[in-house]
Amino acid sequence: MEVIFKFKKISGVPLIECYIPGVTYRGIIFVNHGYTSKKETETSYCLELAKKNYFVIAIDAYKHGERIQEPYISGSEIEKFEDFFNVIIQTGNDIKKIYNDNYKERFDMINLLGISMGGAVSYYTATIMENINAVIPIIGSPSFYEFSKFKIDRMDKSDDDIRGMSLKIEELKIVDPINRPELFLNKKMFILNGNEDSIVPEKWSKRLYEKIIKLAEERKIKTNIKFKSYKVGHNVTIDMKKELYDWCEKNI
Repeated sequence: MEVIFKFKKISGVPLIECYIPGVTYRGIIFVNHGYTSKKETETSYCLELAKKNYFVIAIDAYKHGERIQEPYISGSEIEKFEDFFNVIIQTGNDIKKIYNDNYKERFDMINLLGISMGGAVSYYTATIMENINAVIPIIGSPSFYEFSKFKIDRMDKSDDDIRGMSLKIEELKIVDPINRPELFLNKKMFILNGNEDSIVPEKWSKRLYEKIIKLAEERKIKTNIKFKSYKVGHNVTIDMKKELYDWCEKNI
């Protein structure tokens, strides 16, 4: 059983296709990496999913990996965070274009998996694409506005920095996935978070989950959504990986 790792560039975005040739694929899964990381760091997910007959794609997020740009080369932490949600939104738009232009004819639905920032990318992408089958955000936040406030409160910064950043984050409310639970009603979801995570607290993921469940009950819609909290900080354990692989096999 040979697993192929093919490095490509599509629409200017470096990516890895990971798959077993000649099999019937269960579906296509886009894997999204974390903050200041790159596609290669998530090859363990790609390998395990490919071995289960998924066609897997890992991309470099905007301004990350092979397409790294400032402020992620030499910028301050404040400068990097100011650009954080621009990265998420642009990466989501990239996924949409890459899928529509190159994979849509082979796969009529798309699945999204992401770790930390990649989880936020998965949440956001699910709000801008209709043909999403499943979303698997891992230790990520669906609340862009509240998460920004949380991070700003913990930064060393001047009063001018605070005023400038506060104005910018107000704009995030427009695209904030946590405010759009109706867009997740028809999507399968497995949300994994750590209840000891001080970097990306689980409370926003849990809140979105509760919003979706409540809305589904009000509209009498059957959902396939699971939220699980683990006794862990901001990392992914072996048990978490095993459960998400098992969930994928049963639901995708």
